[in-house]
Amino acid sequence: MLSHVLFPKHPCTQALLSAVPIPGPTADRKRKRTPLEGDAPSPVNLPNGCNLRPAAPW
Repeated sequence: MLSHVLFPKHPCTQALLSAVPIPGPTADRKRKRTPLEGDAPSPVNLPNGCNLRPAAPW
């Protein structure tokens, strides 16, 4: 269970966890961010399933 938290495989989870700030300016600067590519979904016309699907890398 702990490995799912420390090493997530889903790209959206990786991106969300990489956006959490780490205390200390040098630690936060050295960390690799995982940006989501693609477009944000329209709030008026959300896609079926996952709302972040348009930004998913697959």
